Amino acid sequence: MKTLSTIAAALFMVLSFSAFAADIPTTTKSSIDNRVNKYVRAISLGDSEGVEEILDNSLTYRFVRGTEIKTYGKADLVKAIRAAGKAEQNCSTAYQMLENEEGQMVVLLNQKYEGFSKFTRLTFTDAKDGLKISKIASWFE
Repeated sequence: MKTLSTIAAALFMVLSFSAFAADIPTTTKSSIDNRVNKYVRAISLGDSEGVEEILDNSLTYRFVRGTEIKTYGKADLVKAIRAAGKAEQNCSTAYQMLENEEGQMVVLLNQKYEGFSKFTRLTFTDAKDGLKISKIASWFE
């Protein structure tokens, strides 16, 4: 049986080639692909290497669980990812570009588990040192 990482990698490749509009420059598309894949590896496979580089220092992470909303910063998120270790999530993952405006891009990430899905909206801001994730919002359906 194929491992989750093999399935996720294949799904990413298929979706990343078709999910972006033709008017997005190749270098921007590549930057987004690289950053989204690095974030997904961190949260799905526990690979935290380089995750700090793609997160803006002013990051806001909002997580909705039922009626409760939790808010975290960059340090909290990095600490949680590292604390989880190399735990592999049992889900398939796909993403698509929702918005692409000058200086800001929004990507929707969908992690499908058996019986439910976790959605995460990643907002990328064009900083002087490249695209950084400045906002993350997650919820379950």
